[in-house]
Amino acid sequence: FDLYIANLNATTKSSAGQLDITVSESIRIKTLAFNQKMGSYLTKHTLAGKYTLQYSPAKKELGFDSIPISISNQPFRFSGLFSFGAVQKFSLRTVTNNITVDFAKSLLTKKTATGISLVNVSKPLNADATLDGSLMGGEPLIVAHWSTEKNSITTPLLNLENCSFSGLYTNEVVKGGPRNDSNSKVEVYHFQGDWQGLTMTSQKMIINNLTIPTLEADLHSRFPLSRLNEILQTEALSLTAGSGKREFDYNWPLAKLTPQNASLNGRPPTANATIHTRP
Repeated sequence: FDLYIANLNATTKSSAGQLDITVSESIRIKTLAFNQKMGSYLTKHTLAGKYTLQYSPAKKELGFDSIPISISNQPFRFSGLFSFGAVQKFSLRTVTNNITVDFAKSLLTKKTATGISLVNVSKPLNADATLDGSLMGGEPLIVAHWSTEKNSITTPLLNLENCSFSGLYTNEVVKGGPRNDSNSKVEVYHFQGDWQGLTMTSQKMIINNLTIPTLEADLHSRFPLSRLNEILQTEALSLTAGSGKREFDYNWPLAKLTPQNASLNGRPPTANATIHTRP
């Protein structure tokens, strides 16, 4: 780690076998790495806050609950426990609201941020994350959750409006495996959004392996058939009545897409359709 401490004040108070440590700080992060090969977190961000920590000499544990810390003026709440005994480990949980995806990416390592950049979300999210790891070194287990409503999403494949969904990120898909981008995934749950005027829904979408990311998704839509006229943009036929239902299963990479490495299965049932065709 490499930190620039602009301001740091601490006072202590002992009571009932516990040491309360009240801290006021402003610290600039130059480098904060668990595994230097994976890169640094919080690079060029400033941490500021005033809060109280509790240290137990008997247990050799430092703990805190819902303390306020801002990261470059974005407010967070942190809870955690650091154990300095025979098993040296830590557990952190942080919560924040109205955080933009671009800002969230700037907190991560460059490689992880690049993988997540394949999907762009225009409006802020509500998010929480946990980090669990060893104080002896090595990449921590990271699990992040988020949710949003009425957002816009841009991907290399399609753009969606009025999107509501929740999601998950983890860097350990295979339990016990290496905590890196190849063993990471992003999941989106209970998705609903609009594409070309059609409302699409999905119970789960998964982006596996952020080194070579692949999208797996099932998308469903119900709509009046007349909505397809604008999408088809043909004078050969016109859909004037009836309803349609579309169900698609996707499995394809989010980069270097070719007919050989992508799979699309669709089921397009219709009901009570009226179709006018030209001779």
